[in-house]
Amino acid sequence: MISLAEHDGYKSLQRPAQAEVVIKKSRFIAFAGPARDEEAALAYLAEAQKELPDARHHCYAYVTGFPQLVVRMSDDGEPSGTAGKPILDVILREGLQNTMVVVSRIFGGVLLGAAGLVRAYAAAAKAGIDAAGITEYRLHQRWSLTCSYAAYPKIQHLLEVRGVRYEPVRFDAEVELEVMLLENAAEAVVHETNELLHGQGVWKLLDSIYLPIRSG
Repeated sequence: MISLAEHDGYKSLQRPAQAEVVIKKSRFIAFAGPARDEEAALAYLAEAQKELPDARHHCYAYVTGFPQLVVRMSDDGEPSGTAGKPILDVILREGLQNTMVVVSRIFGGVLLGAAGLVRAYAAAAKAGIDAAGITEYRLHQRWSLTCSYAAYPKIQHLLEVRGVRYEPVRFDAEVELEVMLLENAAEAVVHETNELLHGQGVWKLLDSIYLPIRSG
């Protein structure tokens, strides 16, 4: 087992996206996006199959489960090595983890040959990755923070000024937030928040999570 502390970041895609390339009348439609696990990866395949039921092939490759990586690929009826491997090669060449790319082919009536298929599937995969965008994912501490309703606006302001991700998850007798903190910022944010709350906030450490780095 590899410790998460040894792997504080990786590159993946920013968002789900689609892209299309047309080669000799065949349409190659790529569905690409971040995939934390195999279930998430296969959801892109299901989306492609649902959206393009007339496609002859839904070929794919994914690298997921970081840091314990799972790698899979499928030619889905194309000649062996002409679809899944070129897609996977593009993912690996870009240095991506936790990434899924499906390329669905709608046949245009012109045979491409093995070399042509390799080039086509690679081009479509690259177009999908470019459309999704590449970003760095970093390990974040995930905390539950409980505070009073009176303190909540102050906490909101502090977290937003510090550029900290947070999400209100419960409004009951008190307010509960889920707060995501980078390792190098966690101590300072917790300290500043506790000063603002005069020690009345309740912090609880949850499982860590990888999140994309915000730009700007």
